[in-house]
Amino acid sequence: GNDVTELQDMLIGFGYLTGVADGVYGDATSAAVKRFQSAQGLPATGICDPATLKQLDNPKAKSAPLPSTGEYAEIGAVIKPGMHGEGVVELQKKLIKRGFLKGVADGVCGEMTVAALKKFQQSVGLPADGVCGIMTYSALEDAQYGREENDEWKKETENFPQFKKTIRVSATAYSPQDPGLGKYTATGTRVRRGIIAVDPRVIPLGTRVYIPGYGEAVAEDTGGAIKGNRIDIAFDTYAEAIRFGRQTLEIYIIK
Repeated sequence: GNDVTELQDMLIGFGYLTGVADGVYGDATSAAVKRFQSAQGLPATGICDPATLKQLDNPKAKSAPLPSTGEYAEIGAVIKPGMHGEGVVELQKKLIKRGFLKGVADGVCGEMTVAALKKFQQSVGLPADGVCGIMTYSALEDAQYGREENDEWKKETENFPQFKKTIRVSATAYSPQDPGLGKYTATGTRVRRGIIAVDPRVIPLGTRVYIPGYGEAVAEDTGGAIKGNRIDIAFDTYAEAIRFGRQTLEIYIIK
């Protein structure tokens, strides 16, 4: 039923369950609940009791370890969590040199590497998404000079939004063209690209966020199924919303 669907959406948001919320409390859901309970220090019964529900409603609950993508990374490629190869080795060497990562460069972008990368990104004012793209590479090259002393770096990042925290969410999409959906949000604005529906207990209405691959958005809408760490991202067309589907990702709360 709907309660199970909401539970599954929360587990997907924290990374303990994959796939689509189907509303059936089967073996996969029970196993996901056990993994979540174990990570939070709760008895791993597989039963979603009040203590488990309370922790699922806590945005500071521990997320699941990052999965491995198995992708090979060449030197200079965009490095994502779970990738391996020469590109990861070079990234790790730079992070070790700057004191953000300890140990040796093993060529695997695991939890320690991702955590170190996020700390570095935060230190230079970039979104701490744990993904090493062109802006992060640029920052790593210029780090020894410092942002204030490097005119080119300042020029590239002067309009970049600053972030105060990240939240891992289960994200779906909608549009004003969806059958049976109204064209106005819960706050009275038009449904359009650049807004999201949220659970106000987790993300207050009016909050500005940055969504990787989408851009900036404002929390202006709510929904009966939007509970806990779940959001609904607005697009202008039904086709765009369908293409987005359902994704688990980290979004950034803008200062």
